[in-house]
Amino acid sequence: MVSGQSRAAAALSAACCSAPPLAITMPRLVLIDHSLRDLGGHHYPYALGVLAAAAARELRPVLATHRRFRGRDQLPGGWEVHALFRYESYSRHTLDQQGATRSAGGRTDGSLPWLSRLRGLFEQQARRRRARAFAADCALLFRQVGLARGDHVFLATCSELDLVGLVDYLASDAATEAAAWHLQFHFPVFRGRETDYAPQSASVAVLRAVFRAALKRVPRHRLHFHCTTETLAEQYARLEVAPFHVLPYPVHELFRAPQRPPEPGQALRVACVGHSRREKGYGHLQEIVGKLWDDFFATGRAQLVLQTGRRKFRLSLPGAGAAHSQPVSYAPFPLGLERYAELVRSADVGLMVYDSERYYARCSGVLLEMLCAGVPVIVPAGSWLAAQIADENQRWLEDVATRLRRVEWRDVTHGEVHGVVALGATPVGAAYAVPAGADELLVSFRWPMAAPAGVFVRIGIEQRDALGRTLCRAETIVGRGPLQHSVRALAHLASGSVEVGVVWSNAWSAEPLALAEVALEFMSAAGLPGGSCPMGAVGLAFSDVAQVSELLREVLTHIDHYRAHARRFSRTVADYHNSVRVVTELLEAQ
Repeated sequence: MVSGQSRAAAALSAACCSAPPLAITMPRLVLIDHSLRDLGGHHYPYALGVLAAAAARELRPVLATHRRFRGRDQLPGGWEVHALFRYESYSRHTLDQQGATRSAGGRTDGSLPWLSRLRGLFEQQARRRRARAFAADCALLFRQVGLARGDHVFLATCSELDLVGLVDYLASDAATEAAAWHLQFHFPVFRGRETDYAPQSASVAVLRAVFRAALKRVPRHRLHFHCTTETLAEQYARLEVAPFHVLPYPVHELFRAPQRPPEPGQALRVACVGHSRREKGYGHLQEIVGKLWDDFFATGRAQLVLQTGRRKFRLSLPGAGAAHSQPVSYAPFPLGLERYAELVRSADVGLMVYDSERYYARCSGVLLEMLCAGVPVIVPAGSWLAAQIADENQRWLEDVATRLRRVEWRDVTHGEVHGVVALGATPVGAAYAVPAGADELLVSFRWPMAAPAGVFVRIGIEQRDALGRTLCRAETIVGRGPLQHSVRALAHLASGSVEVGVVWSNAWSAEPLALAEVALEFMSAAGLPGGSCPMGAVGLAFSDVAQVSELLREVLTHIDHYRAHARRFSRTVADYHNSVRVVTELLEAQ
């Protein structure tokens, strides 16, 4: 933990002091984050950045945290801080944070009816107790703070239980009608993707009823609802209770600090950072490192940088590394903001072996920090993370289509009914001879206009030699591109490959799907560095964990290319995901 006032907070304090004096009559931005306990994780930099941006807009910063918050001395001296909330937003009793998998009536786990009813009763009591506690803590906060016309109150991390508790408080105090109230939701309503939503209608109805009952009690209050991603906002819109606006997720300026040029012979740092929760795939790192051990980690060409809060957690490595090399470096969790930002900026590759279903709609602060720092990433396909790099990668592959020499072009839809390849419950594919001189395969297709949200195409490629033996397999999962443009995927052709089998399928659904303008382009990368063409621009997305090692090999092999593209892209990410934009959108919310 950083001791004393950090340089980041000091700089922000100086910025605040350069603004006009903060008179007591100035409107306020009250940021409530009852999950903020310490300086680790994303809660602290989020609050620090947003309140600094508020001060720059001549709003008086007020921060309300969990009662155990111990980082007050790290904040600018003029800020008003109230550490009083007894519970965090995260709770096993909430509906939205579990993907609407529970109902107020308890679990349906096949237990005896009386036991199920008893569990439901305890669950209802626990939910009510949490909501009442939040209401009481809000009442205490605003007795100390007061509210006036022009004030904004922002609940940065909110659940439906927090909404119920907040409404309990708002309904009890008419003075709260003076302020504008902003509630931001981070967690999904549904589990899975759009094709998985229909069976969840009953449990989602429970969440809808909670929202409707709460909002009915405060018709005169100005409540604004926000989400951290487009997909989350679309999920909450299905509740049909209120508009949900997408707010950028702000990344602190420290992640945009200039990077030092790599030293010759320095190991490439592959970083897994942040909270090491189970859904973040730390259990797969042993296998990933093992497959690349001889070529990269044992030789000192690469190093795994692993942040973990489990002090005794260590990977079992295959053997001793090269002299003076450290194949795995362990960093503690949590770290103070400056040390954590330095850890992210020092990475050459960000490795996020996350669960794609859990992160289909959820935002990842770690990903945005990596992208703002200009670090290329490896992420799960079919997730919000993959969507953040998809457009840049597709622009690169569009460039590849004109940059490489075409050896042969095949129109897969030629002769098909209506010129489309129809996908259903069974994958569709064929085998194609590899023409002489080809060492890259570019697969492309165009989505039909009617393709629903949440649908992805899986492209499987198997390469065989002259004896029919399988040389290698690769798989890519792609989503819809912008403006119905062609979508592409690139695969390296192995030496000795004479035939490729290409199979298309609907990645996570058996629903019918028609692809148009499906084509194969056999290309030559002769003359390019390393004799191969990079498969992406700012990172790659894996369809299966078994694929991660080869994708990591690809990025490490072409690190100069991926690093250059990621650093250019970092400006685009930082221009959107910043605190100034968050505060602007809060103030302009209708």
